[in-house]
Amino acid sequence: MLVSAKLPSIMKIKSYLFSALFVLSSLVTLSQDGQWDTTFGNSGIVQTDLFGSSDIVFALALQNDGDILISGSSEVAQSDWDPVLVRYRSDGSLDDTFGINGIVVTDFSTGYLDKYHKVLVQNDQKILAAGDFGGSAKDYMIARYLPNGDLDPTFGTSGIVITDLGDEDRIGTIVILNDDKILLAGASFVNGSNKLTLIRFLPDGSLDPSFGTNGVLISEPTVPNNKDITIRLLDNDKILIGLTFGGIYQLRRYLPDGSLDLEFGSDGIVYTGNVSSGGGVFDLSPDGKIVVGTSFYSSDVAMAYLQRFLPNGSLDTSFGNNGEVFMSQMINLNRIIVQPNLKILVLGTEPLLPDSFILTIARYHASGSLDPSFGPGGDATYTSLTGKDFMLQEDGKIIWAGYEPFFGEDFFVGRYLNDPFTFGLEDNPITKADLAPNPTQNLITLNFDHFQDSVPYQITDLSGKLLKAGELTGNQMILDLSSFQSGLYLLNVSGSSYRIVKE
Repeated sequence: MLVSAKLPSIMKIKSYLFSALFVLSSLVTLSQDGQWDTTFGNSGIVQTDLFGSSDIVFALALQNDGDILISGSSEVAQSDWDPVLVRYRSDGSLDDTFGINGIVVTDFSTGYLDKYHKVLVQNDQKILAAGDFGGSAKDYMIARYLPNGDLDPTFGTSGIVITDLGDEDRIGTIVILNDDKILLAGASFVNGSNKLTLIRFLPDGSLDPSFGTNGVLISEPTVPNNKDITIRLLDNDKILIGLTFGGIYQLRRYLPDGSLDLEFGSDGIVYTGNVSSGGGVFDLSPDGKIVVGTSFYSSDVAMAYLQRFLPNGSLDTSFGNNGEVFMSQMINLNRIIVQPNLKILVLGTEPLLPDSFILTIARYHASGSLDPSFGPGGDATYTSLTGKDFMLQEDGKIIWAGYEPFFGEDFFVGRYLNDPFTFGLEDNPITKADLAPNPTQNLITLNFDHFQDSVPYQITDLSGKLLKAGELTGNQMILDLSSFQSGLYLLNVSGSSYRIVKE
């Protein structure tokens, strides 16, 4: 295997200028969530052609300094696809301190479509990229790079770890655990059938012998779809995984040792719905609930749904219509983000023509209704793109990545204005709220009047850091602040802030 960095023979940045309705920063006037951030790229968007041929985006990550990492695959020469990383500065320009002109290419010399399906940034700012490579007999691969784009020689073999478990291994995702170990989830064809596979690595890339069998946990025989796998880490070191099995999207909750948590759903599993040719994604709400998005499409129908589940896996019937919301004609959902204010962002793709798509980001209230204050009526779109990934910056703006599936397949990165930290009076009206005792040592009782069955709330410190979030139900709720240090905090609810003093 040859590992090298290639100098792009052709590399150009093309930005299309188009008109968009926007206002200046909310510090001066009110800004419209879902409109282009014109301080990024050229009027909010950047298009990058890496080598003059096809480029496919798979994922993005954000660094502490605001830089943006995109992972994917590029046709560096005819029929020669290599995994790539591209880093942009926070203004959308390529970061020339990373690799060569902001681009890192790693050549595995397989002659097939090698790709980085996922990219993550460690606390020390080293970069983890994971994917699969090879022909029909693909293997898992994880590479770790130094912040400048060089392979990290302290990880695996010269910065790369290759894991071969079966006749074909296809990666779903990776996550960095609280102890800096790495958990990979994928599908391996073993003994005649596809199986869900979990692999845990130590920080240096070696297998963790304390997990499963020598670091590997293979599920019972199943037939997983090759759609993305989503993993979220829970506060008690449990692991929640969402993936597609035989056309059904399901959630699985595992204990830290890799065994199913039998207290979740039915023996550790929740079956959410039929996705057939579509896929599914989920995210955790700050109050511990689970928001799931699934899509289904065939030659003549396309539809997508949101569902919300309680932390124990039961359906939250207070959400939408008995726990479910019909969204739109999306054929793929690629990511869901539940904001600190409990509003829900959904990234997906809608069909436009037989050979074109629409990248769509929609926002929903915590109740499940479409939020018309986002974009022109609840969603923001960009024609001719497939949207693959998006994240929230520290300031709340939405950064997204996608590509053109039929018209050159360049990398696209865009940024929308967004405020995920405040609740609107028009969304969750409260007529009266009283807190007692205040100051408090541990418990504080909130009495309130409102016009809805439930109202989202959040508690922050004075810097705006989110410490606690949930939903107010009924007309009285007791909030437990025993884990808070002494000081002044803000309860934000229904567009108003209430001071709480913890003694």
